Amino acid sequence: MNQILNSDPNISNNIRSKNFNEIPQRNNRNKNTDKIIRIFAICMIVFAAGLISSGVYSYYFNNQDYEETVIEKPEATAEISAEEIDGRVVISVTDRKDISQLVYSWNGQKETKVQGEGKSLEKTIDLPAGKNNLLVSVTNIDGVETTFEQVFESENGVDIINPVISLDVEGAKLVVNVTDETALEFITYRWNDEEETKVTPESDKTEIKKELEIKRGENDITVVAVDTNNNTTTITKQFKGVTKPEIVIELSSDLSSLDITCTHDVGIKKVEYTLNDRKYEGSFDDSPTSVQFEQALDVGYNRIILTVTSVENTTCTFDGQTDYYPEGDKTSSNSNTNETENQNTVSAD
Repeated sequence: MNQILNSDPNISNNIRSKNFNEIPQRNNRNKNTDKIIRIFAICMIVFAAGLISSGVYSYYFNNQDYEETVIEKPEATAEISAEEIDGRVVISVTDRKDISQLVYSWNGQKETKVQGEGKSLEKTIDLPAGKNNLLVSVTNIDGVETTFEQVFESENGVDIINPVISLDVEGAKLVVNVTDETALEFITYRWNDEEETKVTPESDKTEIKKELEIKRGENDITVVAVDTNNNTTTITKQFKGVTKPEIVIELSSDLSSLDITCTHDVGIKKVEYTLNDRKYEGSFDDSPTSVQFEQALDVGYNRIILTVTSVENTTCTFDGQTDYYPEGDKTSSNSNTNETENQNTVSAD
């Protein structure tokens, strides 16, 4: 009984001590959890720091590339102005660096170069008559270029614009077209080293147009154009000439058919013709240089229209007519036959 009823405070302390021993165990579990949380948080921080570093790296180097691209194209540094004074144009240029050269032209034609001296430059030039565009380019010693353009219009200007020459091929023809803003004096042209031919303008003094046969093979043509103020333009260009096919049509001995021969020194691609509105056509893959065939005539009136196309896409056309009546037919007409014989041969250069 004494043991059961013992109220020794040590027993109670033991009980409390047991209870207190359970609490530290719970604290050990919390410490492990805290450790895990701390490790996870550190990992997240490291991961976030990596993302931020990657973004900063990408942004920095992208901007650096952009800045390098901008640096490769220096900004223009020269100040350019142009002013009309007493019927002429004064070009004034200043730059932070020494000027290497100034280049100017009217309407993008012949350029004139002026050597630079120091950080400023002034050049007085003639003002052309009419409406014209002045183009100016200035380059300094660092290679930085500045451009400028301005339109001037004057009734009292001088003629300093050269004639313009254009050479265009149309079929087997070369079309020479020369224009000038004021008036042309003349043009000359020559093939290779042959003697030149002179052409003067007619009613329209500002233009000369001439069609020329292109010589067979490769040939150089030189065209010179001179306006009334002696401004001169010269152009030399090479062209490869082509030729037309040749057609020979003859009546047979009994006048009942046509003997047709088509030739071209490079080759024939196609022959097509109509006889009294009946159509015939032949194509040739092997490009023969000669094609021969016979075409019977109808009794009475006959009309043939024949076109030959070469492999160079040049063409030649024959258009002729004749009457055919068998021997003994009283309606035979020799006069029409003779007329056809006179025109039954066609050739081209």
